[in-house]
Amino acid sequence: MIPPPNASPAPRQAGSAQDHPFAPRLGPTAILHLAGAVSLAAWAALSWISWHPAPRDVWRLLGLLAIAWCALGVVWTQIRHPAPPIRWLPLLFWPAAFRVCGLIANPVLEDDHFRYLWDGRQLVLTGNPYTAPPSAAFNGPELPPEWVGILDQINYPHIPTVYGPVCQAAFGISYLLAPGQLWPWKLLLLAAEAAMVLGIARVGGPRAAALAAWCPLAVFEGSFNAHPDLLGVALLVQALNRVGPGPGSWLGLAVACRWPAVVIVPWVLPIRSWREWLAGGVTLAAVYAPFAWTGATDLSGLRTFAGQWEFNSSV
Repeated sequence: MIPPPNASPAPRQAGSAQDHPFAPRLGPTAILHLAGAVSLAAWAALSWISWHPAPRDVWRLLGLLAIAWCALGVVWTQIRHPAPPIRWLPLLFWPAAFRVCGLIANPVLEDDHFRYLWDGRQLVLTGNPYTAPPSAAFNGPELPPEWVGILDQINYPHIPTVYGPVCQAAFGISYLLAPGQLWPWKLLLLAAEAAMVLGIARVGGPRAAALAAWCPLAVFEGSFNAHPDLLGVALLVQALNRVGPGPGSWLGLAVACRWPAVVIVPWVLPIRSWREWLAGGVTLAAVYAPFAWTGATDLSGLRTFAGQWEFNSSV
């Protein structure tokens, strides 16, 4: 029946489909949980692949990492505005779950971790891992079988290690906890990353910390591949926070961990902060002194590395 021309339209019921043409909609917390679950599925699949390698792993790796990056993009859409309150449970629970997948995984398309294990052993047994390259052990005393397997898989064994004294100290702690095992080193990196995320929260706020925790690059290179650069980044963040002994000392430790950190130093220490520059120099010298006194540092390996390697040639 057609209503009269002047008749008013019938009132709509509250909650009808006309009121919510796109209903039902997910709330921000549900979206964060959904993004976390999808990303966790990708990381779990990558962890499984690490134990069951196949010829085309690189394509599966890229696909799974793409899923994790898309999940990060979804998280960014939910937290980039200051108005919505931060939901700490999904923001912290899911990144922790990602790292559990990495903790139980084998490194993916990486063999640098064999060098970390060997350096830790050399530091504890000889006091200086820089004095001889791994190849010097080829004709040396007989090694336990597990260490023969580790030594055989070190890349460029004729070149002394290039990892700084702070890294070597962490490698040594890992060796003391469980010789020849990677899990202690991964746990140390997880502790460093936790300190890094807390430091980022102090510098850039909780949203910046959430992005660092969800970042696929940090998950992949940290908990999966156990890359030591994460330790240096954690020290740099402490320098930005200006806590404890001061930024100069933190920067000295960061440079003693990985030399590329020296690029950051002028951006953190003002030219006139001579006390902090002095603190950084003294810290760096103190960390290197025991190795220089016993005859070798990472500089010999770094010279070979800088002179013979080609970096990012496609760029």
